[in-house]
Amino acid sequence: MDQMTDATLPIPAAPGVLTAGCDGYRAGTTGAVVGRRDGCLEFAPDAPEHVARWARPRATLLVPASFVATVR
Repeated sequence: MDQMTDATLPIPAAPGVLTAGCDGYRAGTTGAVVGRRDGCLEFAPDAPEHVARWARPRATLLVPASFVATVR
């Protein structure tokens, strides 16, 4: 039997909001938590183009779990 690690555990997508700014996205950015990788949550912003000028838009970004509030 294969052992699953934190990096490979599937999680169902859940709506979420950033509670702190991360990688050019401000607190309050809405999106979905779509996975877990490297000890962080994988967050997909609803509007990836709404990012700070100095940052590049991202389809997903890795954020610490404490930076995301989810609604289930």
